[in-house]
Amino acid sequence: MAEQIMSLLRQLITPVQIEATQTFDAAIAVSERFLPDVAIVDLQLTLGSGFSVLRVLTKSTPRPKIIVLTNYGLPNYREYALLSGADYFLDKAFEFESLQGIVAMIAQQKNLSRLFAPESSAGSDDVRAAGAES
Repeated sequence: MAEQIMSLLRQLITPVQIEATQTFDAAIAVSERFLPDVAIVDLQLTLGSGFSVLRVLTKSTPRPKIIVLTNYGLPNYREYALLSGADYFLDKAFEFESLQGIVAMIAQQKNLSRLFAPESSAGSDDVRAAGAES
C-alpha cells in the first residue's frame, strides 16, 4: 500500500517529499525529525497502533494535518479517530482515491513540502524516502 500511496501523491502538481514507516517507534522518530505537513496514519502497524501515533501527532508542534487511511472503516473507528484528533478518516476500500484530492487541498492551503505516512504494508522497517524537489 505504501507504493500506491506514493504513486498517487507523486501525481500532485506540488512536489512532495514522502517518508514511510511501519512501526510506532519509527513513526514517532521520523515525525520528530521530519516535521511533516501531513501525516497519513494506518491504524494497523507492524508494531504498535496507529491510534497511538495519532495521539502523539496531535500534540506535535507544528501539528500536521492527520489523515487516517485504514481498512477498518467501521463507524466506531471513524468516530474515535476523529475525536482523537484526526482531520480526515478514509476507508482504504472505498475512499482511497479521495486521498490525492485531500492532500492537494492541504497543499494549496499550506504550500505543502513534507508528507509522512506510517504504513503497515510488507517491507523493511527502515524509513523510506521518495524524494521530490522542494
